[in-house]
Amino acid sequence: MWKFSIAPGVLFRLAIPFHYCFHIQNAWRLSTIPTASRPLFWSLSESVLINHFPPPGPSHRHYAVSTDIIEFSSNLPSWKGSTVPFSEYAVHVQASSLDVPVNVSDAILRSMGDKVSSENEFSFIDSVLIAKSLATHPPDAPMTPHQLLFLGSVWYLSAEEYQHNQQMIQHSSFKPKRLTLENATLPLQEGDYLRIHHTPRRFPQVYQADWSLSTTTEDKKAATTLTKVVVQQGPGYCIIDKPPLIPVHPTVDNVIENVVHQLQASSEGSDGGYLAPVQRLDTNTSGLLVLATTPEFAAYFAKLLRHKTKNRNYDNAGQQHVNNNAMNATSNTIQKGYKCLVCLAETGTESVVDAWQRLRNLQTTSQDSSSSPMVVIRHYLEQSDRAPKRFVRQRPTEDNKDQWLECLLQITEVGPPIALYDDNNNNNMSEDALTTSSTSLVNELWAKNQRGSGVPHNVRAVAEVQVSLITGRTHQIRGQLSELGFPIVGDEQYGGAIPWTDRDHYQGTSSSTQLLALQCCDLSFPDVDYETTWNRKRCRDIVLGTPNNARPRIQASLSRAWWTSPVEKYRSSHTMFGTIDQNLEDEGDNANANVSTQPETSAEGTVVRPDLLPPTTQLSPGRNKYILAKLRDPVTHKLRWFVKSAAPSECGGPYHANVADDLIEWINSVPGYESVKVEITGGGRIDYVPDAASSTFDGASSSTDAGTVCVYGFSYRYGKGDHRRAAEIIQESMGNDRVCVTYDLADDLY
Repeated sequence: MWKFSIAPGVLFRLAIPFHYCFHIQNAWRLSTIPTASRPLFWSLSESVLINHFPPPGPSHRHYAVSTDIIEFSSNLPSWKGSTVPFSEYAVHVQASSLDVPVNVSDAILRSMGDKVSSENEFSFIDSVLIAKSLATHPPDAPMTPHQLLFLGSVWYLSAEEYQHNQQMIQHSSFKPKRLTLENATLPLQEGDYLRIHHTPRRFPQVYQADWSLSTTTEDKKAATTLTKVVVQQGPGYCIIDKPPLIPVHPTVDNVIENVVHQLQASSEGSDGGYLAPVQRLDTNTSGLLVLATTPEFAAYFAKLLRHKTKNRNYDNAGQQHVNNNAMNATSNTIQKGYKCLVCLAETGTESVVDAWQRLRNLQTTSQDSSSSPMVVIRHYLEQSDRAPKRFVRQRPTEDNKDQWLECLLQITEVGPPIALYDDNNNNNMSEDALTTSSTSLVNELWAKNQRGSGVPHNVRAVAEVQVSLITGRTHQIRGQLSELGFPIVGDEQYGGAIPWTDRDHYQGTSSSTQLLALQCCDLSFPDVDYETTWNRKRCRDIVLGTPNNARPRIQASLSRAWWTSPVEKYRSSHTMFGTIDQNLEDEGDNANANVSTQPETSAEGTVVRPDLLPPTTQLSPGRNKYILAKLRDPVTHKLRWFVKSAAPSECGGPYHANVADDLIEWINSVPGYESVKVEITGGGRIDYVPDAASSTFDGASSSTDAGTVCVYGFSYRYGKGDHRRAAEIIQESMGNDRVCVTYDLADDLY
């Protein structure tokens, strides 16, 4: 390696001060500098260069030049100005008279010390190459000044603006300006202020998706290994499948790694194109998201959002019922459906099976049904900028009750439960109690950190739930389900996962980032017609969008979520282990469907007579107390369910215990069932009006018209019965076409 000097004119062309020395390797010609790397070198004028670079001195940098790399030595002068930590991840910096003249890039390098790394890539002045470097940038490694500027992690105020803000004049302050890559050579003056987010929050998942709106030949080639994000496009809008762990809008320390920027950067003509998100999804939430590509559609969609809850009627009860006529008025509104995976926890007062039963009781009936109302779940959200939000079931009566927003949703489907732990392991809820297949599932759903698995200690199972939003509030689904006792898998803020440290989130590694099992899976809204009308306030014509109900609604749906594959894999390889898992599967299916009604012989050689058991359903006419019971069949090991209501004269007394004793006595008198345990799961009342006189009804043998049945109320001894399950058993045993069965879950009915 050898030194030589270059004429000042050449140095000005290179935008490098003449007092810097070059070490040239391999007789390299200056004319071989790559074209992509030239803009920074040729873009600055000589006058800027003279004011920009510091005078020569003992602490100057040396550049080692090769065909691709310039290496900078780290012997920069120390920073003399102030550096005040703003947080663990950001610092306030102000230049002093001893630091200037200095450019932004050097100021970042000198003031941050080991929090940033030196520039080492000659091509890092090109935004495309910087973006590629960020896609593979190690999460724990410091970033370079150019990378920080490219991400928009540096904010600037001039000395005059900073001094003005220090005077604290009300309604008179300057907002810091976000610096970009083009500002790397901006000269700082004494008193200039920088806020440097040296450890910005990263969202590297943006580099694993194809964000292009248009599909050219080159786009198709580039997208072969990437997941296509855009689901549907139309006049004025586009619908995308937003991946999880990506924000919709820019953050204070990252303007690049978000949905809006990626779509704009990947679209043709994005510099002048219009693109605006017209709805919101949380960073951890995935699924369907609408963006407007014209201002007219943005205004139209915003109007639909404002009228989303119009024409809906609710009473003042804790659980609301929606009038079917009101539901039909939703043709001019936005309809969104979500799917999520919720936690089923075991507590001191509720088993996992009971928790799943309670969740299923909250499931609404079909919107097409006119015989039964639809259950709407209501909570109130306290207005606050902080997270997690506060949700309560009753609106507070204090003076600030207007600060609470009404939140309404419906649970439209509850899937079968999936057990995670081996109950044969003495109810051990540690990782040692996991089977091989469930270990894989837990690791897929909950990320690991230095404290082990992120799964909450009392979560024993999960279940997939589908939800329909009536109102749209921040964190509504997450908060309401958590308040009900069913936090969403991976939701650190609302109890669905053990919280990670802030540093884990800032580093953004795939192994330290918790996915949220919540997806917007269904979306529909009315097609739009545009008309021009005169606006008196603006004194000009404006274009307004109105719903066109003559055309089909615009619809999009997703059949799979990020957790679908691991759950399917788990189910395909999963065999039952322990009593909890078997109970869960029995509760998830119709356990009476495959039980035997013929004489059998048990493994011990005992004759078992299931044909002599009581009928599945025994109802006495009139208003009577009922009990819901179950037992484990000694031959098939499946559950058998029984519903029995009886008048006091039939069962020997007026109490639920009399009804239960009468049923248990019959069951234990059957051969093979003498020692079988009969569990009474709850009770209430049944109003039975038969169409023909009958004291009891055996749905398996009678052909009499069944009539009407209503299940409701509770038992002081056995608690509130699973009225939904009782109604299903009655409906199935009596015949779906010969009986009208309804149930009421209200708590105030006895």
